[in-house]
Amino acid sequence: MPETYSFWDLHVAIQDSMGWLDGHLHEIEVPDPRTREVRRIGIPDDEWEDDNGEVLEGWNISMAHYLNLRSPVALYSFILVGWEHRIRMEAIAPREQGRKYPRCLKGARACPPEDVGGVYGY
Repeated sequence: MPETYSFWDLHVAIQDSMGWLDGHLHEIEVPDPRTREVRRIGIPDDEWEDDNGEVLEGWNISMAHYLNLRSPVALYSFILVGWEHRIRMEAIAPREQGRKYPRCLKGARACPPEDVGGVYGY
């Protein structure tokens, strides 16, 4: 994915790669590079607010600020559906001329259905 992408762009890329229709709230938990405190990034929603802290607007936050080779891991949660995905940055590579981004590098066309109830329903 291009380094200019926001966390919203990451969310859309995950939804597209899974073939899901983005029918539920999502959050991405990632450590703040300065404080190591976990930040929740996604779609703020007062109705679903809890004691775990504020949810920051994903469309306003650059992935490059939080994800890097020293801090490469984030947790993507599709709320109320039960899906959680560990996201890991594995490398930083130069953009290849003529390639479309984002790109899916692996997969066996074996995505679980979006509304099946998470791991337990699947």
